[in-house]
Amino acid sequence: IERIQNPALYGQYFAKKKHMESAGGVSNEKMLWHGTRTPEVAAIIQKKGFDRNYNHGAAIGVGVYFAVNANMSASGYCSPDKMGHKYIFHACVLTGDSGVGSGGIRFPPPKVPGNPLITFDSTCDNVANPSMFAVFHDAQAYPSFMITFK
Repeated sequence: IERIQNPALYGQYFAKKKHMESAGGVSNEKMLWHGTRTPEVAAIIQKKGFDRNYNHGAAIGVGVYFAVNANMSASGYCSPDKMGHKYIFHACVLTGDSGVGSGGIRFPPPKVPGNPLITFDSTCDNVANPSMFAVFHDAQAYPSFMITFK
């Protein structure tokens, strides 16, 4: 278990949190899980943060995905490296107000139908009992810990 200490990334995350709260919304901070497919991507996340450009699936939108349950990230989104190690992040994520996502969307859906200027802050698979979230602004998540395991 490796604690991530990146002041620049944390500053961006903290600014996004304050912006969400000052805009009359809620930041709704959660500790969620993010699996990676390669050690190279894990290293990039530690240095540069999460990036929507690495998204390989889009079940609830083209954002950065986080799971409520570590097993979901570890078994579905981690690939072992040459030594058999897998990499998963425990991250602080600002989910704010979540709406149900759908494949291919590049932004969260509008909270009010017909008003594209007021959108949800994130998407999820099930509003009543979410198992995963997607955020569409990279600063909405901070990689707090990286866990390497077999």
